[in-house]
Amino acid sequence: MPATATPLETYLVDRHLWPHDKTEGWASFVNRGGHWPPHPDTRLQAALGWIPASVSVDTGRNIALPDNAAGWAVYLFQRPGSPVASALQLEAISARGVRREIAYTRAKSDTCVLRKRISMPGSRFPNGVVFTVRRGRGQVHVTEGPPDAFALLALEGLHAIDFEGGTVVAAAGTDLLAKAVAGRGEPVTVWAQRDANSAGQRAALKARQAIRERTQREVRIKWAPRGRDWADLAWARGGN
Repeated sequence: MPATATPLETYLVDRHLWPHDKTEGWASFVNRGGHWPPHPDTRLQAALGWIPASVSVDTGRNIALPDNAAGWAVYLFQRPGSPVASALQLEAISARGVRREIAYTRAKSDTCVLRKRISMPGSRFPNGVVFTVRRGRGQVHVTEGPPDAFALLALEGLHAIDFEGGTVVAAAGTDLLAKAVAGRGEPVTVWAQRDANSAGQRAALKARQAIRERTQREVRIKWAPRGRDWADLAWARGGN
């Protein structure tokens, strides 16, 4: 890891969501606020940025950067091939590259809620808006959340999947998985997780049915182990 690595780089590399041999030039890229990739030959295509804690961000919802975070990871969602941003999501990362939960209080119930990521005001998620880590014309692999999309490219054992010419994207939530591939005719794999209240399972099954109806293609679901997401699995396998 370079001495100039940002917390975002540390987060992606240490959790095995980003290959070690792809880190050259990362710090200069994120510090100038550019869009990924910095080099045409990189295998990862994504809209990704870093905002340090020294830069004020108005979330519009009375949500502040956690005290133990060094800045925001920024994920850009848009229609494939479109230069227009539809949505931005933020994730709090500590100086050591650890994701921190974001707390906010619901206005109506006055209850505190913890989130992995938040959406910036004005963000919209219409049909086909995704976070893209690989774009192609082959099979479509769709996940919930950008870290899980990174994990699909990094996980040991997933190399057997034909990513050459394929597409790997993330929806902003399980209820948006079907919208993520609206209008596409390629075969689809939904990479889902089983959570404690079964909401993730129900959403994935519902998404599979909706995708089948919209694309007339067979859709399969790949389940992560119960209680884990694909990003957790990538980190665990990378440590073995």
